[in-house]
Amino acid sequence: MPWKHRAALALYGLVTLCLLGFALVYLGRSEFMPYHAAAVGMGWEALPQRIQWLIRALMTSLGSAWLALAITMGVLLAGPWREGKRWAVHLIPVLLLLAFGLSGYAAWNLEMLTGARTPWRWNAWGAGLALLAWVLSASRSPVPTRSLGGAGS
Repeated sequence: MPWKHRAALALYGLVTLCLLGFALVYLGRSEFMPYHAAAVGMGWEALPQRIQWLIRALMTSLGSAWLALAITMGVLLAGPWREGKRWAVHLIPVLLLLAFGLSGYAAWNLEMLTGARTPWRWNAWGAGLALLAWVLSASRSPVPTRSLGGAGS
């Protein structure tokens, strides 16, 4: 595997580990994040119970989505991407840019509206790493395979 492709794989691996980390943080929390408290202007205990349930459900949904994307990344990288399938080479960054772009925009917008320091910068880093990995892997071609039928097959 050329160095560019090894570097792309390492970058995608790093992004996948970050996705897994985000998932575990959001799935493991029993209350909202500090930036959520800053955004709403009150602590967890001050929120009505129904609002707490809603926020926990939204956090579980986001954590589940990050986990699903991390698993998808692992499967795509281990199989189709590693085999040089063109569709996988282009699908992976599209998935990452959609996930990081949309959730990053939501976090940035919340910061602009409330002044709370949200984690949109992490999304920007993830998107940047995905773009860099895409550029490095764009020349990826399928791994040559031998025909089982011999010459002329």
